[in-house]
Amino acid sequence: MKTLQKFGGIAALYLAAAYIVGMIGFLTVVDVSSVADPVQKVALMADNLAFLYILHLIVYVVWGIFMIILALALYERLKAGWGGYSGYDGWFARELNNARLNTIANYYDLVPGFERLLELNGDDLEAFYRAAERLKKVAKAERHERLRALAGKDAGPQR
Repeated sequence: MKTLQKFGGIAALYLAAAYIVGMIGFLTVVDVSSVADPVQKVALMADNLAFLYILHLIVYVVWGIFMIILALALYERLKAGWGGYSGYDGWFARELNNARLNTIANYYDLVPGFERLLELNGDDLEAFYRAAERLKKVAKAERHERLRALAGKDAGPQR
């Protein structure tokens, strides 16, 4: 565990450094904010294409690898605090990617809508389940929009 914690610390430092390098790179070398003409913006980016490729590699690709190391190190640290509880091991053992993380974001985004649905059904779980079953038959985008509306949130872009 100590080795993973050390790698996690190194990963955190890399993530911070990559963020700073990325910001400096985008704000200084490829500063498109000072260019008004869209054609000139594209030309500026084309002129700096090699730099953008390198920056993309440093800031996004390698950053993602280090983020996985950091997540695993943090999980091990949390797990030690839980007394070794292994209930989440299966989730971490599978490939960690944006699609899996998006399910968590959707969950937290939609829970208030489900809470409101339960409330509208008089906190009666059977009525709530029937309402949720009806909602399940609606297309995903519309279902998310309805749940966000129930929660009083802007429907906004669908995930």
